[in-house]
Amino acid sequence: MNSGKRVVSAWLAGFSLALLISGSSAAQQELPSALSGFEPSELYDVIDESQFSASDEFMIRLLLRAANASPESWQRYAEYTRGIGLQAIEDNPQKYRFQVFELTGRVKMVYPIRLPEKYENSKIKGFYLARVESDTGKSFMVAACSVPRVWPVRTSMDEPFRCRGFFQAVVDFSDPAETAPTGELTAGVSLAPLFVTDRMGWFPDRVGAVAGVNESHLLLARNGVDIGQFEFVKQNNNRAITESDSSCFFQLLDAVERLTPNDFKGNQIGFVELLENPKDHFGGAVQFTGHVKRAVRIYIDRKAVRERLGLDYYYELDMFIPLGDSRIVIKSQTPDDASAETEDVVYKNRFPATVCVPRLPGTIEEIRGKRVTIDGFFMKFWNYDSEFTSRLHPSLGQVSPLVIGIEPRISNSSKHSIDNFLLTVLGVVGLGIAGLIWYFHRSDQRQKNPMHGRFHEFQDDLKPTPLETNEKAADEGKGSGGIGVPPES
Repeated sequence: MNSGKRVVSAWLAGFSLALLISGSSAAQQELPSALSGFEPSELYDVIDESQFSASDEFMIRLLLRAANASPESWQRYAEYTRGIGLQAIEDNPQKYRFQVFELTGRVKMVYPIRLPEKYENSKIKGFYLARVESDTGKSFMVAACSVPRVWPVRTSMDEPFRCRGFFQAVVDFSDPAETAPTGELTAGVSLAPLFVTDRMGWFPDRVGAVAGVNESHLLLARNGVDIGQFEFVKQNNNRAITESDSSCFFQLLDAVERLTPNDFKGNQIGFVELLENPKDHFGGAVQFTGHVKRAVRIYIDRKAVRERLGLDYYYELDMFIPLGDSRIVIKSQTPDDASAETEDVVYKNRFPATVCVPRLPGTIEEIRGKRVTIDGFFMKFWNYDSEFTSRLHPSLGQVSPLVIGIEPRISNSSKHSIDNFLLTVLGVVGLGIAGLIWYFHRSDQRQKNPMHGRFHEFQDDLKPTPLETNEKAADEGKGSGGIGVPPES
């Protein structure tokens, strides 16, 4: 009996020890600095107030780490430092070493720096050093793997930014020899906190501050969309959504959920205008009305993205948009065989569009086949297989604008109301005419009814004319398929 008790006691002791070791390991992984990849002991190898160097090993390792961190990881570890300001960091830098912080402020200058030759085989060849000011006017520095391409370098600027980054150290920037030969980058900056990030997000607050910024971009920026992300979208235009532009897709989807038609203030362009000159309208607000041919619900299969957006699904609508008197011609590419015949694809009556929305005004079944109005933002063109285009040019594919929109507005009800109103008016007019005829007929049966000829003309005008029907497109009824947005890494 005693032997059995000793076995049980030994087993319990071993199990408790295993739990202790497991708990200790888990706790170590949950250190606020764990995302940096540095061991806790390495936190004490960094010396504050050292001279800045482009070959600093800690900074380069943080840059490489930042380039591989997912948006979900950045968000998770930034929770540890929420509410901690620059002053607290400067007062006790060792306490916050390699932790993740939410960084906001205005960029004053950006300078590109090439990494030393010994790092030529690394994933990054260089980085950008930016001098920024916080919302309270306090200066600090950010080393970033990338910045928006439209930002000017080596010159003064004043653009809002937001990102998450690792705090490395309080660094001495008083000697600018290694960063900016003119000294303009670090002018007026001596000791300042240095943060390291993957990319500095751009949220403009002025029209035309940088070339191409318009009211639509300001509306998106106010609702959390990094306008610099459209650089990746442009590079991937006319292709399926890939990892490089999926972040922009989900930012747009998140932004439109908070918007209403009144937020656009009439700044949208029309559908034909978008098709005529799409390169000038990435991120631009659009409005159009068309018929929903297909509607499907798309499940967001990445849990972290669902939690970040507060959405489990979004909806993809395949639509046909009327072109009016316009014609849209899609040029076919010249094949390798110069003797082969090619034919451009011409759209005369309508053009397909793909619209993604976070919510619908009813069920999927209720919106199919309906005429709806879309308010949203043009993201890019994307390409998918289509029988209609493949008949003319097998390698061309169907090109369609991808729009991220707010909840669609069903137009059928308003059209029905207008039709009822017109029928009521026509009925009243008809009764009035009939009353006049009766009156004149009773007052003087021998006199020719002066309304007789006119009445027959009205009758001809009131005859319903046959509805004009367009020839059914060969690919009508075939959906573009799920966009297949890849999960963010």
